[in-house]
Amino acid sequence: MDGSGVSPIQSSNQALIRQMIVNPIYGIAPDEKIIEIELHNLAKVLDVYEERLSEYKYLGGDFYSMADLHHIPDLVYFMRSSKSPIVTSRPCVNAWWNDISSRPASVKVVELMKL
Repeated sequence: MDGSGVSPIQSSNQALIRQMIVNPIYGIAPDEKIIEIELHNLAKVLDVYEERLSEYKYLGGDFYSMADLHHIPDLVYFMRSSKSPIVTSRPCVNAWWNDISSRPASVKVVELMKL
């Protein structure tokens, strides 16, 4: 995190969600240049996550923590987009996502989210 409370993955993911999901809802064309830049930024962060998750089950180590939980809301939206292979193509990141998103509390949160 950079002191703003927003992780690098959230920053890219929020920009992607805005461009790919929110803008079209309001009749605004997605900016493909922003999408390309943010996908590139997200890929770099996910490469770091892949390395970390090759050694540990969760981002904070071998225990589920706020570091993992913090990713649920934004990734739920992102994983429903056509760009989700950027996550699923990384075996360790994909396993981590499948784990944290299938936890009972995560499932309940997703049920309550307006998608």
